[in-house]
Amino acid sequence: MVETEPAAGFLFERDELQGVPLPPAAAGLIKLPSGCTAAQKTVAQTWNSQGALLQALSDTVGLEPAAAVAVLCVESGGKGFADDGRMVIRFENHVFWDKWGKVHADVFNAHFRFNP
Repeated sequence: MVETEPAAGFLFERDELQGVPLPPAAAGLIKLPSGCTAAQKTVAQTWNSQGALLQALSDTVGLEPAAAVAVLCVESGGKGFADDGRMVIRFENHVFWDKWGKVHADVFNAHFRFNP
């Protein structure tokens, strides 16, 4: 039998993850008092809407769930999907510059801007 890494392959293909609900059980919801910061609200809303899946994914890949929530909040404002159902994917134009734009500066500069 060949042993594989815990997170080998595509996670969406794993049977044990396919039935995991998005939100945590009621006991796991974050309740914030009034007067919280916008960041605290975003973290709580993210966990309350997707915490069970984030926990299961974190357990699978050996990551702290708080780190998964933090990345999701920073990279997509806590929403992994737009209102129309499309996945939110952050385009890093500075990385695109490093990988492609430097040798195609005129085309890059016609479409993108960033402060190096």
